Amino acid sequence: VIELDTTELAKGGGGVRCTALTLDNPPPREPS
Repeated sequence: VIELDTTELAKGGGGVRCTALTLDNPPPREPS
């Protein structure tokens, strides 16, 4: 999960909102 969040943050530019969105709606490209 941490790896996925880190990738999203790097792509999104880094932000709490991006992390919250990732936790609420995980990207379908990498299902857990």
